[in-house]
Amino acid sequence: MRALGVREFRTQIASLIDAGEAVEVTRHGDAVAVFLPTASSGPRSPERFLLAAQALDGQLADLGIDPDDLVAEFEQARRPGR
Repeated sequence: MRALGVREFRTQIASLIDAGEAVEVTRHGDAVAVFLPTASSGPRSPERFLLAAQALDGQLADLGIDPDDLVAEFEQARRPGR
């Protein structure tokens, strides 16, 4: 998965959606988001979100990231006075 800075991500988002390309979004070199486009046809459905979750699981596995560790890190970052 390639990484893009926030500004570059904003300018390329339409082409990323068209290409269906997942990217890591960074700010000042730190990862702040992962963009996972979904199929654009058809109505929203739980199945589409399940497919996106499965794609995310695959990306995390490829990067060697444990989902439970990621959730714990996110919860820690949300706490006031961190």
